[in-house]
Amino acid sequence: MKTKTMWMAAGMAALALTGSVAAPGKTMAAGKTVVADMSSLIKAHPDARAAEATMKKYMDEFEAEQKQIVEDAEKLKTEFDKIREESQNKALSDEARDRKKKEAEEKFAKIREFEQKAQKQLGLRQRQIADQHKRLREAIVAKLRKVIKEYAEKNGCSLILNSDAVGTGAEAVVYHADGTDITAEILKAIGAEAEDGNQ
Repeated sequence: MKTKTMWMAAGMAALALTGSVAAPGKTMAAGKTVVADMSSLIKAHPDARAAEATMKKYMDEFEAEQKQIVEDAEKLKTEFDKIREESQNKALSDEARDRKKKEAEEKFAKIREFEQKAQKQLGLRQRQIADQHKRLREAIVAKLRKVIKEYAEKNGCSLILNSDAVGTGAEAVVYHADGTDITAEILKAIGAEAEDGNQ
């Protein structure tokens, strides 16, 4: 998967630099094509430590919630087992055993309700943690893009690729100079082909 992504990115770079798909008379931006390991850059960024501390806090809180839910669930189960055992005690009258059976059924219903609520609560917390992690990472990536853009303009780079696009979840192309985007030319070519096909 990673190899395929890199080959696709390399192909895009080659097309942009050679101008093989550019419109006649259109000059593509000339410059170096380089790569940057965004995974290493994200880890090394000054904001990374604070982001990690924030995520650790969220994870600690999540683990505490999980622990509390497990303890509450075990307590409910212990109560249920005790009531169920009492409902089977032959020393009790039929009326008393019936009351205990009804009490056991109510306790069992409580356990099921508790489990459903706990699953929803934990699922919500997991999504919140994932969203927070994504926001923190995107904030760092945005700052890195600014630095990368300044570097590219200063050092004559027309295209900078992410050498770890799969690992970071960031885009394969982290910077491209004006004149390397061939979208408009391709759209024209597609339109021309469509017109030829309709004739």
